[in-house]
Amino acid sequence: GVWQFAYMIAKYTGRNPLDYWGYGCWCGLGGKGNPVDAVDRCCYVHDVCYNSITQGPRPTCSRIAPYHKNYYFTGKKCSTGWLTSKCGRAICACDIAAVKCFRRNHFNKKYRLYKKNIC
Repeated sequence: GVWQFAYMIAKYTGRNPLDYWGYGCWCGLGGKGNPVDAVDRCCYVHDVCYNSITQGPRPTCSRIAPYHKNYYFTGKKCSTGWLTSKCGRAICACDIAAVKCFRRNHFNKKYRLYKKNIC
């Protein structure tokens, strides 16, 4: 869940996970409008990923499904041997994709704590 994602962000990007809280139009709770940049797009894609497994007429997972993580120097990935459930694996996959996306893209301080009303 949330704590694992925060830990993964810190380990993989070297940034404080709170830097991403409220970044752009999509990072943090909820989201609307168009992503303001590539980092915000990472958050949008992360939301879409979560929604694909937690919403709909018969959701299969909770957004906060916990998982255990195992980091490797070469890949920083969740080890399937440690994951607790199918939902944990699915949530973990969404989180890993997001942190890899964060790492690939430039963090622009002007979008931190962005005013959502202009999204």
